[in-house]
Amino acid sequence: YSIDVAGHGVAAAMLSLSVARQFLNGRTVDNLLISPADTASGYRITPPHKVVGELNRRFCIENDDIASYFTLIYGVIDVQTASGVLCQAGHPTPFIVSSAGQITPIGDGGAPVGLIDSMDYQDTEFALNSGDRLYLFTDGIVECESAEQELFGERRLQDLLAVGSRDSMQAVFQQVQQALKCWHPIQKDEHQSDIQNGRSLFSDDISLLVIEH
Repeated sequence: YSIDVAGHGVAAAMLSLSVARQFLNGRTVDNLLISPADTASGYRITPPHKVVGELNRRFCIENDDIASYFTLIYGVIDVQTASGVLCQAGHPTPFIVSSAGQITPIGDGGAPVGLIDSMDYQDTEFALNSGDRLYLFTDGIVECESAEQELFGERRLQDLLAVGSRDSMQAVFQQVQQALKCWHPIQKDEHQSDIQNGRSLFSDDISLLVIEH
């Protein structure tokens, strides 16, 4: 899963921790992610849209602050077949990059979690071929602004990752980091650290998760 909590500071960090605890306990305590079943494995995996729907119900009950919500991608993948299903809840649309650099968006939109308790969510199926990479990311990347207040944008990120489709994972991360540093108005020095005086020089959190077949 990948999440992005609205806002900054201690309140946002505590909400992020609370969400993480839901996933931690969801396998062992309250059957959020899996439940006992009369199957060969002895359990049944909860479909992602039902997990997200239950999280939305819980956080709508707990939160009376309309500003306290989060976007989310949650999914499951069969590591034998490389097929999976995910649910998108207000998070930027993930996409698959093939080894040839072809882009395939995966997701069905959806509203953030914790805003409307009656919200329904949808699942989207996907499959990874050999060499494919599934990218999940937060909007801190695509909404990074230049000195002219132009957004880095989803298309620019896709083009960057398509060009590097055959590069190593480490090289891809470095390329994205360097591209954002060059794009950001106060990050022109490639040797400059992203963190100064304990604070990020970027205005928003940046997260990039890659699953490769």
